[in-house]
Amino acid sequence: MESNYAEYVALGGEGSAPKLDKFQKVSIVPLIFLIFYEVSGGPFGVEDTVRAAGPFLALLGFLIFPFIWSVPEALITAEMGTMFPENGGYVVWVSSALGPYWGFQLGWMKWLSGVIDNALYPVLFLDYLKSAIPLFGGGFPRVIAVLVLVLALTYMNYRGLTIVGWAAILLGIFSLLPFMVMGIIAIPRIKPTRWIMVDLNKVNWGLYLNTLFWNLNYWDSISTLAGEVDNPGKTIPRALFYAVILVVLGYFFPLLIGTGAMPVNRELWSDGYLSEVAKVIGGVWLRCWVQAASALSNMGMFVAEMSSDSFQLLGMAERGMVPEFFAKRSRYGTPLAAILFSASGVVLLSWLSFQEIVAAENFLYCFGMLMEFVAFVTLRRKFPSAERPYKVPLGKKGAILLCVLPSLLIFVVLALASFRVIIISFSAVIIGLVLRPCFKYMEQKRWLTFSQERHKQLGCVGLALEVERMDPIQDLVFVFFSPNTTLPCAQGKENDSNKIFLFPQIEEEEEEELDRQKMSPSTSTSSPKKNSKTLHDLFEQESPHFNIPASSPSSGNEELISTISYCTFVFTFTDPSESPAQRDLKRLQLTRLVSILKSSKKAVHEKVLGPLVTMISANLFRPLPPPSNPGSISDLPEEEDPISIFSPLWSHLQIVYEILLKLVNSTEQKILREYIDHCFLRNLLALFQSEDPRERESLKNVYHKIYSKFISDRSSMRKSMTEVLLNYVFETEKHPGIADLLEIWGTIINGFTVPLKEEHKLFLMRVLIPLHKTKGMQVYHRQLAYCVSQFVQKEPMLGGVVVRGILRYWPVTNTQKEILLIGELEDLVENLDPDQYRKLALPLCTQITKCINSWNSQVAERALYVWNNEQFVKMALIGTVDVFTVIVEGMEKNLKWHWSKSVRQLTESVKVMLEEMEPDMYSKGLMDMEAKESTAHLEDINRKKKWETIKLEADKNQFLNPHRCYIRVSY
Repeated sequence: MESNYAEYVALGGEGSAPKLDKFQKVSIVPLIFLIFYEVSGGPFGVEDTVRAAGPFLALLGFLIFPFIWSVPEALITAEMGTMFPENGGYVVWVSSALGPYWGFQLGWMKWLSGVIDNALYPVLFLDYLKSAIPLFGGGFPRVIAVLVLVLALTYMNYRGLTIVGWAAILLGIFSLLPFMVMGIIAIPRIKPTRWIMVDLNKVNWGLYLNTLFWNLNYWDSISTLAGEVDNPGKTIPRALFYAVILVVLGYFFPLLIGTGAMPVNRELWSDGYLSEVAKVIGGVWLRCWVQAASALSNMGMFVAEMSSDSFQLLGMAERGMVPEFFAKRSRYGTPLAAILFSASGVVLLSWLSFQEIVAAENFLYCFGMLMEFVAFVTLRRKFPSAERPYKVPLGKKGAILLCVLPSLLIFVVLALASFRVIIISFSAVIIGLVLRPCFKYMEQKRWLTFSQERHKQLGCVGLALEVERMDPIQDLVFVFFSPNTTLPCAQGKENDSNKIFLFPQIEEEEEEELDRQKMSPSTSTSSPKKNSKTLHDLFEQESPHFNIPASSPSSGNEELISTISYCTFVFTFTDPSESPAQRDLKRLQLTRLVSILKSSKKAVHEKVLGPLVTMISANLFRPLPPPSNPGSISDLPEEEDPISIFSPLWSHLQIVYEILLKLVNSTEQKILREYIDHCFLRNLLALFQSEDPRERESLKNVYHKIYSKFISDRSSMRKSMTEVLLNYVFETEKHPGIADLLEIWGTIINGFTVPLKEEHKLFLMRVLIPLHKTKGMQVYHRQLAYCVSQFVQKEPMLGGVVVRGILRYWPVTNTQKEILLIGELEDLVENLDPDQYRKLALPLCTQITKCINSWNSQVAERALYVWNNEQFVKMALIGTVDVFTVIVEGMEKNLKWHWSKSVRQLTESVKVMLEEMEPDMYSKGLMDMEAKESTAHLEDINRKKKWETIKLEADKNQFLNPHRCYIRVSY
């Protein structure tokens, strides 16, 4: 049964942004231009304001209207986006204020509005090009062009927000720069009297207001990306501030130039007229520049809108509103399924007529904005004490007044809509009303999987922020756990204004279970709601899942031990009989432990230390599930990284790892050594087989901290890690945590003293070098190369051992490994002892030459680039004539036979360089090669002559060629 009550949604959380190798947060400059393209894209489309109202009202509108609409919307987005710094944006706001049902309806309307809006841009881009390329005017070529354009821009979104952000920066500069140039050129032509021309009797107010409105909205779209922003509490408000200035000036300045430099004929001012203004002011070249900027601006708006739509779906999927596969991330941190789904909608809608549909899209946007204004005021009224990194400096009444003018403007726009637009818009709304129960039915039938963990743990992080500001023992008293549950209030301050919702609506079975449990007498008098419970009751309630006796702690340590005992019970997150409320309560208790450990200036008491380590062991040391991909990493395509599997237990494990790290940092080694023994360390090492990259990242930090603190155990810890690596190399070749272990080894090797011990050199020869032979080496090669280079830097004489070892395990058919190993050899050459150049020149140059002759162009090009390395060239020149002969043979063979033109060009460049550096040796190498070829040719001729002689002798032999006997057959 779905709840219509509001839910206080988690601030941030564990699922917002997984730590992936190719994932990066968005900084302030790319975010500014993403907002710029979400809202504006440049001064294209503002011409209708001049046609509708004249220059004066057009300029005045772009100065005043931002304060009526843009600034309020940007301020609300800044406050709410920092209050809920996670993907989903306005969906999260409305879910918190009005409940998940209305959050879904808003998400449906805003997503549909965004996709319809996005379907315009590829079509408009081709409309700009069809004057130069008539082929794109219609028919099959136009269809192919739309598909190719959508696929290319969708791939850019797949590669990550950082790439999209920097592409938006380049496009933004390119789009705004021609108007700056036009402004400089137009200075002598400007007449200020043209700016004040106005005729109120000929103003088309409908066109004027609509043009202003649609050129200055969509400020809230950036909130759906809040989870991808670096330091959102500061970055989002600043980015919105600078974006407002950039957007307003980007409209106002070109209008100021165009209306001041030319006689105003309002009838001429329609879409695209600014390019004609540019032609008059600067010539044809400036018009072409403005037209190109206008075309490319559509591409910027497409990628920005696609990012917003796809991350909105990701945020909704994390809350169980849409199927869970929309929350799956690629290796670049982008929601691949959501991107493909949004792109599919764009392709389908790009063939339709957009007149009424675009108007309907705007109608849906207005509906959504009204819901956002209601959510903003509701959250201000219900949650005044919730943390807001940025808060609009207005009280409750000021927040209401802030929304009045924008709301009135929305009602005016809605009133101007045609009947057909209203019908289309309400049809879309009805679809959303039907979709929600359909999804619920599919979830019950298990036709689709929906996220359970995320939307049942709403509010825990927000609660943790409140807990950290309180005294961990004294102030944490009241939590009302009736239809909604509130954040803890200080004693004697449990009034309605301080209530903040914590847990989602409890299912009927859970309500019956709680009703059967005992009620505290004090709760019935202090809570204004029926059937309420205090936080103390929740902590001490006797749950069927816990065999923990109720107790009334008399001291801090005893209460802490009671809390630790409560957290010892482990939830699977897969058992349907587990209570979501109990899981939330355990997370609350764990958060409370972290708060106590952080706030305490003293070390943990020994009486508490034992139960705490036992609790950590119970939560961490568990049987790991079988690997989701039982095959080897080498079974994956060469350009694909292994898929990361995220553990459903992470919401608890994350806090447990934080507790363990805090414990290791704050406790003396002698005391902690009694509890963290060899068995504990072995179990900790076994957890590196977890497929969750977030867990391995936390585990890596903890394990390295223990290694640095437990000096007496370092040898045994190194031995244990070595056993894991050897087992991987010679037995299984299956272990997801090899890269993390090698990263720890890199820091360990960096601390080795010179001269190196024999056991350390043996580790290099018996473990690190054989790690180059595994099929999945590309997953951990970066960390492996760093470890090996540390050895060679400390003792350059080991370079010869490493080079020969790598050549020994050189792959035969794996081109990706070849490219990686070529780069590693190039780096090693720079650290080699020069005395070893002569010994290593022949085997090293022979292998590089084989790679140069590879039919794989990437391998050949990478091997040819090695010749840009001065140390490698120096080593080759020091080598003997035999070395140069091998090199020359490889070069000449490439020039004659290689299929790739780029490889032949690079080979020619290397040949010219070698001829200039050592003309005599190269000539001698050519002569030796020709002599070898001549000798081989003579040997081939002699071989053929011998075979001819053998054949003649065989023909003469009667036993080998008996005379044919003919038998006469009579019929």
